[in-house]
Amino acid sequence: MRAVEDAGIRFVISLPSRVRPEILFAKRILDMGYLGEVTHMRTRIAHMAALDRWFSGGSAWFTEEEKAGGGAFFDLGCHRIDLIRWFLGEPASAVAQMTNSSQVYEIDDSMVAVVTFRSRAIAMVDVSWVHRYGPNPLEIYGTDGYLSIDAAPNGPKIQLISGQLKAGDIQGYISPSSLPPGPPSLMHQWISAIKDGSVCSTNVYDGWNLVQLMEGCYTAGREGREVTF
Repeated sequence: MRAVEDAGIRFVISLPSRVRPEILFAKRILDMGYLGEVTHMRTRIAHMAALDRWFSGGSAWFTEEEKAGGGAFFDLGCHRIDLIRWFLGEPASAVAQMTNSSQVYEIDDSMVAVVTFRSRAIAMVDVSWVHRYGPNPLEIYGTDGYLSIDAAPNGPKIQLISGQLKAGDIQGYISPSSLPPGPPSLMHQWISAIKDGSVCSTNVYDGWNLVQLMEGCYTAGREGREVTF
C-alpha cells in the first residue's frame, strides 16, 4: 500500500458488485441508518462449476490452489467477503468449514464462513460450486429493519422493511422501483483514472481489507480454529 501511494499508482481492484445499483442502494440504506444497528448479514453465492466441470485447459488454474489461492470460496466468495467488509466495518474473528463434496477438483468446492465484527454484527458467507438450482440471496438484519436482494428474471428483487419508513397503507414495506445509477465499470474507471486522475470506486485499501478477511477465513477453515484480527 505504501509503494502504491509513494509511486502515485492508479490502483483498482476488480469488484464488480461495487458498481451494481442494488448494492449501492443497500449501502445507502445502511449509511442512512434505516435498518438501525445491523446485527446479522447472510449471503450466498454459488453456481454449478464443479457439477458441470467448467474448468479445464486455459481455465484449469481456477482449481490449482498454488495459482488461484483457493477454490470456490476464493473464486466466488471474494465478492461477498468484500461486501460484508464494506458494509459492516472491521472484522473481529472468523470461523469456517470447508469441504470437497463433488471430488471433481482437488480444492474446496463448498465453504461457509462466519465472521464476527467489532460492531458485534455477525455475517455468514455461504459459497459453492455444487449448486444446480436455487437463489443466491443477500440479507441484512438490523434492530429497526431488514433488507434483502436476490436475482430475478427482470432484474434484482429488493425488499426493504424499516420501522422508519412508510409506503402507502403498508407500514414499512417497500420494493424500490428506482435505484441509484451505477457508475462505469471498474475497468473504465481505471482507464479514466490513468487519463485524468479521477477517483475510482475501489482502491488499494479495499484490496488489503479483502485479502486480510479472505486469508483469515481460509486459515480458519484449513486449520479448524477461530482466527482473530
